[in-house]
Amino acid sequence: MPRSDTSSPAACDGGQCMHGEHCGDGKLDEGEECDLGADRNADDARCGVQCTLVRCGDGIVQKLRGEQCDDLDDVDDNACNNDCHVPGSALWQASAPNVLIEALEVSATGAIAVGGFVVTASASGWEQWVNNYAANGKAAWPRAQLLDVGDSESAQALGFTSNGDIVALGGSMRTQQQTNSHMLLMRYARSTGDKLWTMPKSAVMGTTQTARDLAIGADDSVFVLGT
Repeated sequence: MPRSDTSSPAACDGGQCMHGEHCGDGKLDEGEECDLGADRNADDARCGVQCTLVRCGDGIVQKLRGEQCDDLDDVDDNACNNDCHVPGSALWQASAPNVLIEALEVSATGAIAVGGFVVTASASGWEQWVNNYAANGKAAWPRAQLLDVGDSESAQALGFTSNGDIVALGGSMRTQQQTNSHMLLMRYARSTGDKLWTMPKSAVMGTTQTARDLAIGADDSVFVLGT
């Protein structure tokens, strides 16, 4: 309950009285979750004016913390979701110039892998492109990789291993003496972006191998579907 005694500057901040006899003194006292001091406690900061940690569900919309709404209830199918976002609203968006996206995969922890290829104006061909995003939209590492100059490569299917590593399956088109061949191409990268290995499946010139999909087993075995 807010104090009725407003004579102490530690008790009130800008005319709004704070909870607890010592709330606002900058010290963590009994019954307080936090106390940054009367000049730093604020409902849009980490510690509110009631000396409680601000959180989704406290009835205060903290826009600086990414909240769009806060209706102080546990109903998840009304005008404000339990994550304090309006239903159907975009949480974040990202773009990659000159990249054509062909694959997307979400891990059990909410990480998002996006893959495709970079369209380049040089003679090096298309480059296989993969990026790993955290659940909050922060890009971990964009990677554009090419097996050999003159090839054109893409990422058409993605998968996460149990420890967050990423497997990218795609194709590589190689031209020799005006004859094209398409071969399967698989890359394995750490969650940090470090490439572990690349495995091209050689094709006879003039033939086509097409990547369709991949799956990661419980023991992290990789299963590839293609023709």
